[in-house]
Amino acid sequence: MGCLQFLQPAPGMKRQNPAQRLTKRVVDDAICPPGRRDIWLFCSELRGFAVRITAQGAKVFHLQYKAAGKVKRLALGEYGAVTVDQARKRAEVA
Repeated sequence: MGCLQFLQPAPGMKRQNPAQRLTKRVVDDAICPPGRRDIWLFCSELRGFAVRITAQGAKVFHLQYKAAGKVKRLALGEYGAVTVDQARKRAEVA
């Protein structure tokens, strides 16, 4: 991907939860609060690694970075089909 600047969180996104290491337990327990469309939980150990949780309950891992001055997000896989550790390894090599 070349020279990337990793971000946490993207401009305009509110940080409601402090970053913490994403684990199976954290992802299993995370829910989207009522009235919200989605939430993003960022990992404290791997910069830009996050899980997006929608109001419908979908959980998708992403790697968020900045390229050419724009915020980009790379989907790494849906939770269930991909484990937290598998998504973290994908983020490390991306």
